[in-house]
Amino acid sequence: MNILKEIKTFFSSQKEKTIIPFGEKGKGNSFDPKNSHVKKTIESDKVQFINAESKKNIIGETEEYKKAISSLSLEYPDILKKMENDGGKQILSDFQDKVILSWKLIQEAFEKKGEPDFDISIDSFYEDVISDRFNVLKAQENIAPKIDVYNVNKEGYVSFETVQKPLEIGDKINLLTKSGDLYTKGEVKNINNGEIELNTTKGIVRAPFDSRIEPLFLNDSQNKKTHIEYGVNETITLLDQKKLGMHENYFENRMYDFTNLLKGNKTSILPFEKGNEKEEGKLQIIKNFEGKPVVSLELKKTKLNIDAAYIQYGTDDFKLNLEQKEQLKKTGELGLVNLTSNVTNKESKLWVSIDKELNSIVTQKSEATAINKIFGTSTTEEQKNKLKSGEGVLLDIKGKNYFIIASAASKNSDGLRIFHETKARELNLIPNKNLDQFDVKKTGIKI
Repeated sequence: MNILKEIKTFFSSQKEKTIIPFGEKGKGNSFDPKNSHVKKTIESDKVQFINAESKKNIIGETEEYKKAISSLSLEYPDILKKMENDGGKQILSDFQDKVILSWKLIQEAFEKKGEPDFDISIDSFYEDVISDRFNVLKAQENIAPKIDVYNVNKEGYVSFETVQKPLEIGDKINLLTKSGDLYTKGEVKNINNGEIELNTTKGIVRAPFDSRIEPLFLNDSQNKKTHIEYGVNETITLLDQKKLGMHENYFENRMYDFTNLLKGNKTSILPFEKGNEKEEGKLQIIKNFEGKPVVSLELKKTKLNIDAAYIQYGTDDFKLNLEQKEQLKKTGELGLVNLTSNVTNKESKLWVSIDKELNSIVTQKSEATAINKIFGTSTTEEQKNKLKSGEGVLLDIKGKNYFIIASAASKNSDGLRIFHETKARELNLIPNKNLDQFDVKKTGIKI
């Protein structure tokens, strides 16, 4: 009998184990798609000492044991393939080292607590860990719900051809109600016993396998995930096409723009029809001040009017003072400013910029742009202040020099306009004083 058949025979002969909870697991939320509400569940916080089997189950609930089981990162089919090739000698050898360490840590933990002697042999422990790990992987492969995932083409745009794939731990998803409305967003933490455990904005949520799930990622030709901010169905639901003046197949030849919406980016300038009136503008899905996603439509104006009485963010109107208007005329960027709503009378921090394509003043809320760290590079207080004032800064990012502007006119969801240093110089985006500073920086003097 070859090793593959031995493994399959061994695992098929294993009986399902009943795990006795170890310590307090805490409270969680259980999602019921039929009723679309949260119901509280409280799990056992008692440890039952019954017999040797009970003791073994207690061990199975320790963090050390869980680490041992999860230490083998390969998926079930990959493990079986390696087993066919070399009997899995190498992966089992690497795995065994981690298992032995876990075994020793559990042994020490039992001794410190004064529990009965840890009399389970390393061989038995090792066999149990391997068995449990394979069974977990096999369950995920064969039992975990399969979800529909949209493909992306070579250009990185959405293709409305879907493939089915098993749901995996770490997948970011939308959990929908039975009617198809968004219930919450989350990341898959665990798949077990007919339930999906999610880390969400509502805390830990447990949902049955038959829940409606929408992936927050797309698959490319190499089966790699492209993460998106909004699901395909979520985006279609948010787009009130009739109200916006779009026909049913509006995005059929505009996949680039639809993909931008999924990522939270702005579209290019699109045509809209309302009755006999034709307009142009940019779409973007943004979060309003209540944190709910809404579609923002910024219409192109015939002529830029910086002296207009009001600027807008969503349904709120804001007024600029004379000094702010003058800065916009000079640089096109106002940076991050405090403005008071004429609708609610509440003060808000907004990024304010001129969008030359729209001939309009555009806005973004403060949280839309993160400037403390840009592509992994931390910014100084001086650089942050410059960005907040509407100026750009030069940053060395992984050995390459970029000119960064925090701008509400950016098409990217991160709110940044990014130019290679050479391009920024060509466009005269870098003021002379910054050029001198940057030349000094290149000689080794920090700004």
